Amino acid sequence: MLPRALPVKKPLLRNFSVTRSKATNLILFSIIVAILDGVFKFFALTRLPNEGSRALFPIDFLLHKNPGIAFDIPIPMIIIFLLTLVIVFSLAKFGIKTWKHEPEKSLASALIVIGALGNLFDRFLNNFTTDYIILFGRSAINLSDILIISGTILLLWYTEDRKRRTLSK
Repeated sequence: MLPRALPVKKPLLRNFSVTRSKATNLILFSIIVAILDGVFKFFALTRLPNEGSRALFPIDFLLHKNPGIAFDIPIPMIIIFLLTLVIVFSLAKFGIKTWKHEPEKSLASALIVIGALGNLFDRFLNNFTTDYIILFGRSAINLSDILIISGTILLLWYTEDRKRRTLSK
């Protein structure tokens, strides 16, 4: 008697499809998240203690003013503005182009654009990005950063998923 073959596990999100209707709803939700991020940034600037005043593990809410880009890398503000605008316009164009046949990529692009615009607006007002979520006493982020990270992960996921589906045909 031969042993039975083990069932092949399917990837977790393999059959997760995004319709244009779902994408529209998620984009509207992400706009609400970006607006909430602006409210939280205002609250952080007016009410939260500065980073370093306390550190609860693993998540804390403290004010961190980030004058640079990710990881506080110092870059002149004009370069940050120009680079952000180029990325935003490129991703918006890509999102519009892929909307009809690949709404999941449009959704991912929209998440990145909305998050980037939230942080760009903050930079324009304050000359820095206001972070208020401190992770493990080291990393400072905000909701716009979470939108950007989520969009980037989704864009990479759906690009790779499309490649796998094309190769398996």
